[in-house]
Amino acid sequence: MWGYKENNGPSHWLSVALNAAGYNQSPVVIERAHAKFDPDLKAKKLEPAYDKSAGKSLSNNGHSATIAIDGSESRLSGGPLASAYTLKQFHFHWGSKTGSGSEHMIDNRTYSAELHFVHWNSSKYAAFEDAVKEADGLAVLTVFLEASKTDQDHPGLKVLTDLLPSVRFSGDKVPVPAGYDPATLLPDERTRYWTYHGSLTTPPCYESVQFIIYEKTIEVSEKQLQAFRSLNTCSRDSCPTGKHDDQSECCRMVDNFRPTMPLNDRVIKASFNSADVNDNV
Repeated sequence: MWGYKENNGPSHWLSVALNAAGYNQSPVVIERAHAKFDPDLKAKKLEPAYDKSAGKSLSNNGHSATIAIDGSESRLSGGPLASAYTLKQFHFHWGSKTGSGSEHMIDNRTYSAELHFVHWNSSKYAAFEDAVKEADGLAVLTVFLEASKTDQDHPGLKVLTDLLPSVRFSGDKVPVPAGYDPATLLPDERTRYWTYHGSLTTPPCYESVQFIIYEKTIEVSEKQLQAFRSLNTCSRDSCPTGKHDDQSECCRMVDNFRPTMPLNDRVIKASFNSADVNDNV
């Protein structure tokens, strides 16, 4: 079983995912100065259009907190995408301490957490399971989470973090309140982003992902970050340590991010010119 611990972490993933040795793996370091401005990205507006009425459930799968979308009409189109992609799920990666936990890096900076909205190419493929293996199969819209300077809760995230105690163990699952809008987790500035072709950041590490990474972050409270850190990788009935109540001893779900991978000869494109005024540094 793969994971993020010393005995089953990313350095061991080749035993369960041969694609992990591929040439186009993710995450990567995005260097602002080397990103190539593409005016077509600016002209072709990126359009996330999410369905508030779709059924949603929050689960702990032993690796992350994941929100599944049931029968969604949620779509992502525009930007680098040639067609509309349908939202399948979204999930989080986070660290054991504030300021560390994101998978991608911007120059030499990491963030406290990273959110992935996973979409599949429903215009070309019949099912997510078909799309996930194809080069143009997936699009992952990415948002960085950073600790609020005023330690204020993020209201859109609060709906989910309030549910996390109910999915403390692997295999736990609860419904998300009706009418929840995933778009509340998007930053208010959505025109500035980077994009490149990469892979799933977890096994099987298929090189099927067009990453779209917002420059602007969302701010969350330390309490909300701690709510993620309170989750466990073990199930309710099976804990290797037998110490569920001791968070220093139990199987805490923290640092569930893959280290950055070589960019190789890939080009990271930007929807904005790096010389433009930037409020997000």
